[in-house]
Amino acid sequence: RRFSDLGLHQPYMLWVAGEVTALELEYAAVIGTRNPSERGVKNAAKVVSSLGMPVVSGGAKGIDAAAHRAALDLGVPTLAFMAGGIDRAYPMENWDLFHQMVRSGGALVSELAPGSSPSRFRFLQRNRLIAATGNFTVVVEAGYRSGSKNTANHARGLGRDVFAIAGGWSD
Repeated sequence: RRFSDLGLHQPYMLWVAGEVTALELEYAAVIGTRNPSERGVKNAAKVVSSLGMPVVSGGAKGIDAAAHRAALDLGVPTLAFMAGGIDRAYPMENWDLFHQMVRSGGALVSELAPGSSPSRFRFLQRNRLIAATGNFTVVVEAGYRSGSKNTANHARGLGRDVFAIAGGWSD
């Protein structure tokens, strides 16, 4: 039902590896840079722990992966929207993380058919799905020109609250 907020841009079909019913939960979208500082990684884990709710993100290295791992540590489901088919999960360095997510009641989700390769525009395209799935979005650490800014703009356009972590939060 969250995707109906996307109007004409809602996905026609979703491919899911994992627990399909996980899509019905309430989520916090936790996003950020692929090249975080040590503080950013700690802040991502702290945000997820503080919220205590399921997490949706993009499965990328950096802040996304830190948020997914923190959700797993907390024992709550986590979803990752892929920029390619679910069988072409990217990045490969997170393959074990993706398997853990699926085995723990979460899921990998894509609007692209299996076999579809991830590409630059598809990362930006999938960001609207992350924004629509989250009840709100938390940007942990991001560059001036980033996919995180794109996701935050989608969330704002959908009427979702967007929060950002100040640089000095972590201990």
